[in-house]
Order: sequence, then structure tokens, then C-alpha cells
Amino acid sequence: MKTQELVPGEWGGNFGVAQRILIVNPDERVLAMRRSETAPSRPLWWDIPGGVLEHGEDTMEGVLRELEEEAGITRDKVSISILDIGSGFNDKDEYWVTACYTAEVDSSEVKLSFEHSEYKWVTPSEFLEMKTSPRIKQFLNKLIESNS
Repeated sequence: MKTQELVPGEWGGNFGVAQRILIVNPDERVLAMRRSETAPSRPLWWDIPGGVLEHGEDTMEGVLRELEEEAGITRDKVSISILDIGSGFNDKDEYWVTACYTAEVDSSEVKLSFEHSEYKWVTPSEFLEMKTSPRIKQFLNKLIESNS
């Protein structure tokens, strides 16, 4: 098992905290967003809204910020709950702790940011068949498990 020494009071290095959101519409489909061709990691892979929790940022404020930035969905349009938390090394040898939430929305309206080139609503099982990260697949499996 890999470990990294963290100095108390210091932030950074190869350690990060991220948040992801599985958005579920009234038809129980999940929002899949395709990363742009110029994305710094996993270009053209399918993704869900989320990103890095900024140092000192409140977790709920951070997840709501990412939701609005990446999908154009505002806080008054969602009901959010925690789904799962995962941790591990990514392909750049960075250690990440990632919280995943579900957000139920009343509408399927999405406004993409520059980070994504297209979107579609799919069942969680369909999303599992798409090119996406192992972490997102972990969260999709947890969503399927929690709904069965």
C-alpha cells in the first residue's frame, strides 16, 4: 500500500478532495457529459459534474458550485443527498478522496460549460457500458445497488 507523508497544516502535494454528482431526472436517467477534446485528463470520456473541493470551501457549497458551473443547474432546482465516498490513487499517482452525491432534478434541461462537449440522459446500466472512469463506475454501481 502506498502512503505519503502529509505535514500538518499544509495542503497539496499528491492529495486532493473531490466531489461528484450523479444527476437523476424524473425518468430515473442519469446525466452523462462528454469531456471536451481538450480536457487535461480523459478527453472525450463520459463524465458527471464535479471537481476539486477548494481549500476551506464548505462541502455543500462546493458541490452546488460545480453543479451550476458544469451543468447550469442551480441550487433551487435540486434535492441533494450523499451516495458514497471513495478513495484511491489515480493514473497520475495522486491520492484522491471523492464524495459522490445524487441530485434529483425536475427538468432535463442542461447548460454545458466549456469543459464538456455534449450530454445525454442514460440509465445507470447504460452509463456503465460507456467509456468512463473506474471511480464513476463505482458510484454508478452504488446508485444501482441503492435503488434495488
